[in-house]
Amino acid sequence: MGVASRIISTILRAGQLFCGAVVLGILGHFFHNVDEAHALGPGGRLIYTATIAGITILASLVLIPPFAHTFWSFPLDFLLFAAWLLSGLHTCRSGWFRTYWGFYWGEWRRVVAPGITRRLDGCSAWRSVLAFSFIAMFLYLLSSILGLLWVRRHGKFRGRRRGEPIGVAPPPMEASPAGAASQPAPPSQAWP
Repeated sequence: MGVASRIISTILRAGQLFCGAVVLGILGHFFHNVDEAHALGPGGRLIYTATIAGITILASLVLIPPFAHTFWSFPLDFLLFAAWLLSGLHTCRSGWFRTYWGFYWGEWRRVVAPGITRRLDGCSAWRSVLAFSFIAMFLYLLSSILGLLWVRRHGKFRGRRRGEPIGVAPPPMEASPAGAASQPAPPSQAWP
């Protein structure tokens, strides 16, 4: 599970980075359209989703190198899984899409040249935001499970001697009379 888990972790982090960048790019374009329309501004749910996408990009850039310490971030992965889940649940209402997102993407028309207007349809962009949000959510769930499994198998915080393999129990302590300091068993007795 050593090399394979690091490769899988790197692939999951790259997928998280990609999903976060796609969601943030689409929402950034939407924020630009709202600003050009001189509207009140984007709703709180879109700002929340863009914030989670930004945190995703930052976290995946920091954690993409396949070092052992990145597996200890499984609580962060689970929190980001929950954040993406909440983001998807907040933005999945069709009535909100028709009245808010659809207005700025569908009803607002751009003048490309004098006399020519172009209608912007936002349905595909909205579906892309939802799809990549749910993909990022599942990638974080998988990353959290992988990190938890890796920590349960390899990651015990204890003193290791130089050259000792990870996951091997330390030598047992010898029983000593009361008041005397315990000494580890000699290596010939501790290791078969």
